[in-house]
Order: sequence, then C-alpha cells, then structure tokens
Amino acid sequence: MLNWGSWIPSWWAIGPYTGKETAGLVVWLGTWAILHWTLGRIEVKLKPWTIGFAVAFIVNLIILWPTVYHAILWWPSLPNTLPGGEG
Repeated sequence: MLNWGSWIPSWWAIGPYTGKETAGLVVWLGTWAILHWTLGRIEVKLKPWTIGFAVAFIVNLIILWPTVYHAILWWPSLPNTLPGGEG
C-alpha cells in the first residue's frame, strides 16, 4: 500500500495511509464511471432520495447520541467483567 500513494505530495510523512487514499480514490472513480455509464440516460427523481437521505441522517444522529446507544447496548446495567471484580 505504501508504493500506491507515492504520487501524493509528502507521501513519506503520511506512511501507508497514502496507499489507502489511492485505493479509495480508484474505487470511487470506478464506481462513478460504472454508475455514470448505467444511469447516465435515466432521469432519477430527486425528492424520494432526498427524503430517504434526510431520514437516514436523522436516525444515525439519534443512534449515535450517547444516551441512546448506552440504552441500546445496556452499558449502565452490565455486570462488572474486570478480572478479580475490580473497578
């Protein structure tokens, strides 16, 4: 992965992250090209996609709120699992 990102400026200071960035860029460009080729001539209705995105975004915000995910994972009511019962 380190050699893949050698085209990025200051790549040696970032390390293997540059290769991961390059792989992500290649996947994104490939996916964009495939979707452009398959959906290029289709008129997509934007309103249902916008509503779906907004609902999913709000649900994700609620689930990531600490009081909600603590309740989902039962964090306050979990028994002490440390060795020896410390904590």
